Amino acid sequence: MVDIRSSEFSGEGFFVTGALGCIGAWVVRTLVRGGAQVTIFDVAADPRRMRLMMTADEIAQVHFVTGDIADTASVNDALIASEATSLIHLAALQVPFCRADPPLGARVNVLGTINVFEAARRAQL
Repeated sequence: MVDIRSSEFSGEGFFVTGALGCIGAWVVRTLVRGGAQVTIFDVAADPRRMRLMMTADEIAQVHFVTGDIADTASVNDALIASEATSLIHLAALQVPFCRADPPLGARVNVLGTINVFEAARRAQL
């Protein structure tokens, strides 16, 4: 287990799901500034939150993979390709979205989390 409060991640590779959300953007910033190699996996493709807190050079260091957390093969393939040594799972839908579309909430929050756990097991993380 890696403590992201540490400021040194040189040589570490992180796979971060849901990285374009509020918490995810801050986590990615911390990792990049600590020297980590970061691959993000998110259904969104716009790093607008990251642009508010990171330089263009820092964002350029991040490998972006657009994909659906509920797609088992996509999660697995992206994690393996990233060669990450650690995984941070932040992909989820919050209450307003889950209330508006419960099946989507279950697909993302439950099936998506199972997919991440299974991919981590396969990658032996």
